[in-house]
Amino acid sequence: MILTITLNPLLEIRLDYQGDIGKEVHRGGTLSYSAGGKGVNVSRQLKALGIDSLIFTTASGLNGKRFLENLEKDGLKSVVFKTLSETRISVLIGNESEQKNYFSLNQTLSGAEREEILSKLLKIIPTVDTIVISGSTPDEGSADIIAEILKQATTANKLTLLDYYGPGLGRLLDYSPVIVHNNFEEIRSSLGHSLDSEDAILQTITEIHGKGVRQVYLTNGADRFYASNNGYIYLVEPPAVKTVSTIGCGDAFVSGIIYSMIQYKKFEEGLEIATAFGALEATKKEVCRNTLSEIEPFITSVKVSPVGKKMNELNVPRAN
Repeated sequence: MILTITLNPLLEIRLDYQGDIGKEVHRGGTLSYSAGGKGVNVSRQLKALGIDSLIFTTASGLNGKRFLENLEKDGLKSVVFKTLSETRISVLIGNESEQKNYFSLNQTLSGAEREEILSKLLKIIPTVDTIVISGSTPDEGSADIIAEILKQATTANKLTLLDYYGPGLGRLLDYSPVIVHNNFEEIRSSLGHSLDSEDAILQTITEIHGKGVRQVYLTNGADRFYASNNGYIYLVEPPAVKTVSTIGCGDAFVSGIIYSMIQYKKFEEGLEIATAFGALEATKKEVCRNTLSEIEPFITSVKVSPVGKKMNELNVPRAN
């Protein structure tokens, strides 16, 4: 079983319009809602691929009620901790070719809430094989929850995938997640690395591997990026697409990684699949509802090239 953890979820409120969205006044928009947050997106995408997972997240208030209704509508299994603060929102305003996204403030957790959340998660860990930790935390102190989860998961020999950004990233890497995914901007803001040259990028990958991480994926939006399997590094060029929205692209990519491991794909093939999912997601307004048949035209346009000397390929992690 796969567990996805989203400690900073949101209710997505979407307004879709026909024509130009640069005007000052807009009327006649189509209103819709969706449960959001990076781990939620991963679970939704896995569901579209026929893979069940369990979401651990938080919710509260009227926003939280609608958030949970949409989780249920999507057929997603969840364990939800009710917080004191109202679930945050994002407002997406767009048309058929572009979107703009606006977020409310994070709702912080109290010390007592953090302790109870950690207690619940520690009871779930023994029942799952794979743990995906996605997104930021609502406050810096809540990164302690993730640190303890990684510590306990490593001790229990669980497959962990960390897709986290924020000031706590550096210390979380010390707990040796099996897989790490970040984009360039997250590495710059969270770790202070420049990534302004290939040497700087490769040095960052080497540094992350030095923490005991076995697979590293450093994506860069629509531009080429780097990935490494036990020190064997690849340069990846995504297919060119017309971007409608970047929301969920990284989450679709992560879902592609998990799917490929479940299917026992070779690392290079898994890279192609994950990259194709990320590219496909960029062409859509709906978040992480892609099918395998849809990515087929994208896979052949992904270019994967080895960088430097081939290193250890043993002990490749697998998701269950």
